[in-house]
Amino acid sequence: MKTLQYEDFILKKTQFGDWLQCDLIPIEEKRTWWKSQKYRFLSATQAGPWMFNASDRAKGAKQRVFRELIDLSLGRNKTIPFRSFHMERGIALEEQAEAYFSNFLDTQLLKIGLCKSHHGLFCCVPDGLMMRDKSGFEGKAPSKFKHLEYLKNGTLPNQYLYQVHFCMAVTGAESWWFQSWHPEELPLTLKIERSSFTESLFSRAVELSGELLEEMDKEHQIANN
Repeated sequence: MKTLQYEDFILKKTQFGDWLQCDLIPIEEKRTWWKSQKYRFLSATQAGPWMFNASDRAKGAKQRVFRELIDLSLGRNKTIPFRSFHMERGIALEEQAEAYFSNFLDTQLLKIGLCKSHHGLFCCVPDGLMMRDKSGFEGKAPSKFKHLEYLKNGTLPNQYLYQVHFCMAVTGAESWWFQSWHPEELPLTLKIERSSFTESLFSRAVELSGELLEEMDKEHQIANN
């Protein structure tokens, strides 16, 4: 697989332009960086319809997300992330899937630990960044049943709509590649362009970030008194 190391990116960044709207945290520094941060950030995997919905259910989802992030910022309720069989399988196939994508586009992927937005408390963990194309990559290696369903539909699966556009909102990318890959089937590889939905998601993330920061500040003040 063609990959760019973080050090290479720093040396070559000027040739790619200055389109990134986020701080890049290297994989090897991610754990130390998290420990040094006072707050926690809204992530791409937490993004969803609740961000725009005013229903009681959406309000409840927002409260749960905020509560989780606030507790984590205070060092409370630390849990081991749950990984299902299919999640473990996807992780095991990740390198093969990324190698296929990199060769398919004949491009280099910058592997990064975390992207933190310049505009607030929101972040993403991309599967790769492509400096040449002002783009990024999100890869999935689902079960054969799910993959065939994605292939049949031929579009970005709804369950990843917010995640993909949120990654563009965090990074400032003009597009994002999505790939569903299974070793026994043809892959589904799609290029998702930045759109008005991306911009709306970005604006909403900035608003929610302000609310989250205010609530975190209040809880930290209470905890410190």
